[in-house]
Amino acid sequence: MTFIPLAFADGSAAAGSSFDFMGFVPFLLIIGIMYFLLIRPQQKKAKSHQLLLKTLQAGDKVLTSSGIFGKIHKITNENEVEIEISKDVRVLMLRSSVAQIITDNKPSIGRSTPNKKIETVKKRK
Repeated sequence: MTFIPLAFADGSAAAGSSFDFMGFVPFLLIIGIMYFLLIRPQQKKAKSHQLLLKTLQAGDKVLTSSGIFGKIHKITNENEVEIEISKDVRVLMLRSSVAQIITDNKPSIGRSTPNKKIETVKKRK
C-alpha cells in the first residue's frame, strides 16, 4: 500500500506533460513504409484488374480465377459473362472472376502470359 503514494509523489505526470513529437516519428515512419510496401501496390493491381474487366469482349480467350480456360461467348450484362469452356459447354460466371486475358503474342493488361508448361499440355492434345 505504501508504493502507490510513492509513485505519485513525483507529480510530473499531474503537472501537465508536453507532447513529445520525436517519440511519434517512428510510428509515422512505419505507417509510411506500410503504405508504400503493401497498400499502394495492391491499389495498382486492383486498378489494372478493373481495366482488364472493362476491356473484355466476346471472343477473348480468358483464364478465370478458379483456373478454367475458356473463350467468352457473350457478355450478358455488366456483372456476368458466358464462357465457353468446351464445344457447346457454356458456363455463366461473374465478370470479376476473370483473372487474365490469354493472348498469343503479348501479355494481357497487368498480367503475365501463361507459362510454357500450360502451353505444352495444350499442344499434346
